[in-house]
Formats: sequence, structure tokens, C-alpha cells
Amino acid sequence: MPPLVSLITPTYGRNRLLAETKRWVESQTYPNLEWLILDDSPEPNLELASAGDARYRYIHEPARQTIGAKRNRLVEMARGAYVVHFDDDDYYAPAYVETMITTMQRESAEFASLNCWYVYDLRHDFFGFWALKVTEGLHYGLYGDGVRMMNLSAQNNSTFKDNYLGYGFTYAYTRRVWEAGRFGDFSWNEEAKFLDGVRGRYAHLSIADESGLVLHVAHPGSSSSCFPQYRLPTFALPRLFPAPSGVLGQLRNATHSGLA
Repeated sequence: MPPLVSLITPTYGRNRLLAETKRWVESQTYPNLEWLILDDSPEPNLELASAGDARYRYIHEPARQTIGAKRNRLVEMARGAYVVHFDDDDYYAPAYVETMITTMQRESAEFASLNCWYVYDLRHDFFGFWALKVTEGLHYGLYGDGVRMMNLSAQNNSTFKDNYLGYGFTYAYTRRVWEAGRFGDFSWNEEAKFLDGVRGRYAHLSIADESGLVLHVAHPGSSSSCFPQYRLPTFALPRLFPAPSGVLGQLRNATHSGLA
């Protein structure tokens, strides 16, 4: 049996999105998983609270916590040899966990994340692709009030240098990596403290996703900004991400409803 992998999901007020996340967890091809959810919503998620599945560990604590604090609590409870972030507002293809773990094992890596991925902005019906290590040239800035084009150069791109390290929704790591750099007690950029602790101790494995392992979804409740270089036709979205009923419709409906 391959090593146990712990998927962790901090969440708040997203019952409908958790139903979608449960689908993505159950579709994973990796054979040895547990899923831990820490929910500080006022009311528990009744479906997960009564799931009766030993692979799921749903914890409801109504006192509000930061995302960083919830990530740390979940890792503390995790039993897996690896921890993989599995956020509640993104889509993860069936081969995602298997690809991340087998690549880490092949490269003898203890910390990895994706350095490029597809993004869909629900606010502006924008489907794109972002190669995070490309920090010069034309980019689309996805903001709450619209999409703006920008041209990055050595004179104005200093904040983009390490962007490929800062998007935690694709983090995968061993427990001792987390012990070296726990997440900050914040709900934005909680990864910074983690990275400060890890730098110089553990090499980071940077994995490219050109096949569609993940779809990052920007929405009114997003805490991160995205700057893809490429705009893609939206009709290609369900072709690249063939979820059972069409991931475009599922994520649009679930996100709008869950975040209302």
C-alpha cells in the first residue's frame, strides 16, 4: 500500500462548495487518502458531520479562526506521510494527488507546488493560464472590478519574483517540512511564515501543470490576485476539465450560491 496522504481543507460558510470538494476528493486516483476538514462556520455541515466514512475527519469549531491557524490545526491532526492542500473553492482533477505524490517520490522531494495552472474568474467570465515563473511581458490582472492588462518588466516586477511559491492551494509536503515553517496566524499570505521557515532547509520542487490538474477559481470571496499571461476561450474549459456534469456550470453555481 502506498503511503497515506492527508488532504486538508480549512473552510467557513461554504456548504455547497464542500459538496463539490467532496466530489473531487472521491474522484482521486491515489488509493490511500484521508480528508480532514476544519469548519468554523456558525452551523456544522450536516452531510460531512454524519458521513460515516472513516476516511473523512470533519471538525466543527464555531469560534472564528484564521486560515493559517486552521491549516496548522489540520496538519497537527493529520496521520499521513504527506500533507496536500485541497481548498474548497478550486477544482482538482482525479490524477492531481497521484501526480503530486509520485513526482515528489521520484525526485526525493519533501515540499512541492505547481508553478503554472489554469484559472477561471467567475466575476468576469475569464479563462486563462498563468506560468508563474514568467515575470516579464504581457499579463492580465484579475481584479474584483475588472480585468486590466499590464506589461511587466525588470523595473516593475519585483513583487512577482517568488510568486510561484506563494499560492498554497497546490502545496504538498511532509510533516517535518511543516514543523520547520508553520503557517502564519493570518487569513491572507499565511504562506509567507511557512516559506521563511522552510527556506535553506528543504528544496522546493516546482511542478508544471499544462494538462489541467487544477483549476483555480477566482470569485468575489477570493483572497488572492491572479495575473495570467494567456486568455483562453471559455468553450475550452469543459473540454480541459471534463467533470461529470461540466465543471464550468458546477463551480459557477456552487460558488455563487455558497458565497452569497
